[in-house]
Amino acid sequence: MRLGLNLRGRYNILESVKLVSIAEERGFEYLLAPEYYFFRDTVSQTAAYALATKKIRIICVFNPYTRNPALTAMSIASLNEIAEGRVIPCLGATPASWLSKMGIEQRAPLAAMRESCFLIRKLLDGETISTRGKIFKMSDVALGFQVKPVEKILFSVIGPRMLELAGEIGDGVVLTAFTPVTYIQEAIGYVRKGASKAGRSIDNLEFAAAIAYLHDKRHLNVLKSYAAYVMSASNIILNYLNLDYEKKKRLQECFARGRLDEAATLISDDDLGRIALFGNMTECRRRLEEYFRIGVTLPIIVPVAEPKEAIYEASRLI
Repeated sequence: MRLGLNLRGRYNILESVKLVSIAEERGFEYLLAPEYYFFRDTVSQTAAYALATKKIRIICVFNPYTRNPALTAMSIASLNEIAEGRVIPCLGATPASWLSKMGIEQRAPLAAMRESCFLIRKLLDGETISTRGKIFKMSDVALGFQVKPVEKILFSVIGPRMLELAGEIGDGVVLTAFTPVTYIQEAIGYVRKGASKAGRSIDNLEFAAAIAYLHDKRHLNVLKSYAAYVMSASNIILNYLNLDYEKKKRLQECFARGRLDEAATLISDDDLGRIALFGNMTECRRRLEEYFRIGVTLPIIVPVAEPKEAIYEASRLI
C-alpha cells in the first residue's frame, strides 16, 4: 500500500526534515508540501525535503493568485532539479477568505486554473510563450535552463466544476482533509466525468486524499481545533456532514466571526469519526479500506499531534 505524509507546514523546517527522513525509512512513498496561509511556504518545504530524502516523491502545491505561472514553472523546474525528478506539482485555487487577507481578489478561478495549468505545462516542455489570456499575459517567455520532466500535474480543488476541470486537463486530485467519504466519492466521480468529457483515460488518474490522523485519543481536542480551521475555509465540508440545522448554523456563525476555538467545541467525537482517522490499528485499517473502495488511490496521512509518534504508528498501516 502506498502512503503519503503531510506535515502541513506547521513545524520548524529543520525538525520537519528529521520527520520526513523517518517517514522515508518507515516506508512512506509520498510527501505533500502544502501552502496553508500563513505557515511555511511550499518552495522552502519542498527544497528541504528533497535534500533530506532519496526516494520519496514530493507533491508541492502552488496557486495562480500569489504566483504567476512563469514563476511557478521556474520554481517547479528548480525544485525538480534539486529532487532529481521526484517533484509532483499540484495547483490549488486557494480559498477566497485567505486571499482576501492579502488584498487579492479570487477572480475567475476556473479560468485562472485552466490558464495557469496550460502555461506551466508549456513552459516545462521548453516552449516559448506569448499569450493574452483572460487572466494571464506573457510576451516571449521561456525557461532559460534544461528541465527535468515532471511525472504529472495534480489539482487540489473542492467544487464540482473545479473537479471536472482537474479530470479534463490535470492528472488527478489531492482532496482536502476532513471531507467525509460521501464527498470524496462524489468528488472522484466529477474528476472522472471531466476526463470522460475530454476523451481522456481515467486509468492513470491519481486520487489522493489527505486524511487527518490521530494516534492517541488524548489529543482529540487538538484534532477538533484543526478540523475547525480546515472547515472554516469552505462550506462544502459542512454540507456533507449531515449536521443538524442548529449546529451547522452555529458553526457557520463561528467561522464568519473567526471564532475557531468556539467552533472546535461544537464538533463531537462522532463528527470526527466521519472525517478523520483515529482509534486502534484494526479500526484505522478498516477506515482506510473504505477509502480504497470508493476510489482513493493514495491516502495522505496528516498527523495532528506528536508527529514523530504518529509517523511510527501510521507506518504500521503500510
